Amino acid sequence: MHENRSVVMLGLATGLAILTKETAYPFLIPFTLANFIKFLWPPSRESLFSSIKAVAIVLLVVAPLNGGHFIRNYSLYQNPITTKQYASYHLNEEFSPRVFISNIVRHASLHTMTPWPAVKEWLSSVILKIHVKLNQSRSDPLTTLAGEEFRIPGYTKSEALSGNP
Repeated sequence: MHENRSVVMLGLATGLAILTKETAYPFLIPFTLANFIKFLWPPSRESLFSSIKAVAIVLLVVAPLNGGHFIRNYSLYQNPITTKQYASYHLNEEFSPRVFISNIVRHASLHTMTPWPAVKEWLSSVILKIHVKLNQSRSDPLTTLAGEEFRIPGYTKSEALSGNP
């Protein structure tokens, strides 16, 4: 019974993560694999049954939370997750290890808002040095929103504009 409650909680967490933001999908992959392995180990007929049962419970919890949203998106855009226009607008046009590193560095820096200009300048210079070594522009149009220039945002107390601590 305790195991079923954990699986229901896993389903709630998964469903709410998906409902909150579509970027939850890549973050959910390792957790899904880890939980699947947990239910399959040690290998036996019972572990296979408990794994199938856990997947069914998670789906029964996730489906009602996200079903309406998926159905609406599919009926409007023929895609349950996002519009093609939105996806193409935000999707990188290049995929490579250096682009991956560039994106990780740039996105991490967006969450380091500081009220100290010297720290912000130092961080900006570190990011520039990393991008020079990568032979990658910080504002490469293939990996940056159209017409935008990469910059570390200024300090704000606004919940809508601040990064995650």
